[in-house]
Amino acid sequence: MGVGESGHHVPSGRKSKGRPFAVSRSDKTRPTLFPRGIQPEHDHWRMHDAERAYVGPSQGDFPGSDKELFDAYRNAYSKLYDIKVDVRSPNGTYLLGENITPVKAVDLIEKWLFLTRAFIMDMNKLNDLYTKISTPSFFNFLKNFDIDKSLDARDEDPFDSQWMDNFNRLENKPFNKDTLDIINKIRECTFKESFKVIGSDEISARISDDFELIAKNLALNEEDNWSVSYLWKSYQAGIFPV
Repeated sequence: MGVGESGHHVPSGRKSKGRPFAVSRSDKTRPTLFPRGIQPEHDHWRMHDAERAYVGPSQGDFPGSDKELFDAYRNAYSKLYDIKVDVRSPNGTYLLGENITPVKAVDLIEKWLFLTRAFIMDMNKLNDLYTKISTPSFFNFLKNFDIDKSLDARDEDPFDSQWMDNFNRLENKPFNKDTLDIINKIRECTFKESFKVIGSDEISARISDDFELIAKNLALNEEDNWSVSYLWKSYQAGIFPV
């Protein structure tokens, strides 16, 4: 087994003995790693070999936190599906679980790749959201702001009922730790940045709560939801939603 410039072990491409299946570099045996109709959209997802897709990209392919997220999610799914990522044959071919047939192995890899890709793309949406709201001028529209009038309007229908419907719908949705960490980071940022402008902890708390709904819906890929289509669009237009 060789070691590439990135520090990753490079599979030799030879099949191992005594194992039911090993991912091979051979064009004749290379499985289709992306489900039909699903194609990678980013350069760091352009994986040309079965081994590379299975092992994961090199450090150079994933900038910073994306690389960490990729590794964390790969490890989680390898445990979930009992794919032994850390087991290698003497000649360097990456092996799958002892009792997994070739057909099942390819199916599991496809699922893992699809879910990992979706996870990273959703995290990129949250990172983009954080970048936008952390811009110093983002909350400047609050400088000329009628606090009492706006709070009264938010406590009335239809806004109040729509907001609560979204909150209740999301309350029991499961989110992993990485997603919750960045959502909390977004909440904290929106509170601090808006408070610098308006100096009202009540308004800043409302804004922080709004962005929790926005971030959770983005993480769930529900961009047509009211939280994104109305709340987020209002903030982007420099309007406090009521």
